[in-house]
Amino acid sequence: MKQRFENRNLELAAEHTHGFRAYPPMFHVHAELVFVMKGTLRMTVEGVHCTLHAGEVGMVFPYCLHSYEESNDVEALVLLFSPFTSGVYASRMLSHKPTSARLPNADTLLPSFLRVLTFYDTENKERMDVAGAYLSALVGELLLTVPLIRRDAQDATLTQRIFVYCAEHYREQLSVKELSKALYVSESTITKIFSLQTGGSFRKYLNELRVGEAKRLLRERKRKIVDVMLECGFCNQSSFNRVFLESVGMTPREFRLNFER
Repeated sequence: MKQRFENRNLELAAEHTHGFRAYPPMFHVHAELVFVMKGTLRMTVEGVHCTLHAGEVGMVFPYCLHSYEESNDVEALVLLFSPFTSGVYASRMLSHKPTSARLPNADTLLPSFLRVLTFYDTENKERMDVAGAYLSALVGELLLTVPLIRRDAQDATLTQRIFVYCAEHYREQLSVKELSKALYVSESTITKIFSLQTGGSFRKYLNELRVGEAKRLLRERKRKIVDVMLECGFCNQSSFNRVFLESVGMTPREFRLNFER
């Protein structure tokens, strides 16, 4: 079955769902956590099938190929989030994956899931900030108990390898030419993959990753904006301001001031 890359511009989505529709094989920059409250849910992650029962958590890290089977009897809490929303854990989630997508006997995590759901409100910035803080704590709690392994490029498709490489090197002065050399793929192939999978260009996608990290760093009040710019891979203030404004709707300085209110 054909796999696809899903490119959604969001930081956090949370849902309490009754029933689960089938999803074809896909991967995306977001991480996904599913806590099953009732019933069963069958999922496949990186070619490994597993069935989640009540009290178990399914984990999908960024860029991991996964799919779900339809399940009408399941009740579940679902969190879909950018790795940058998880704060300091982003780099680990981008470079590693769990040894198993299924975490059994996870009942102790239910309160943490519910706290994220309780404060999740896309119309209220303050509540979303609290939801993000609880999410970061939940991810930290998970990473204490779940064994991780570094991604093996040999097990990934070409498209996955390209996106993972971008996620690991976006802070550098990365270009299509450098990406081509690193992965031994023609520049035209890379350009075509980005066009087909994201509907945009390599540069646009790279900037999305950089802006996502910039938003996280700008929330740390002690960091200078120029330092944030350089850490995220931007070379000068004008391009940083322009790209950030196009993506977020405000400048980096306005974003920080808005966050501090």
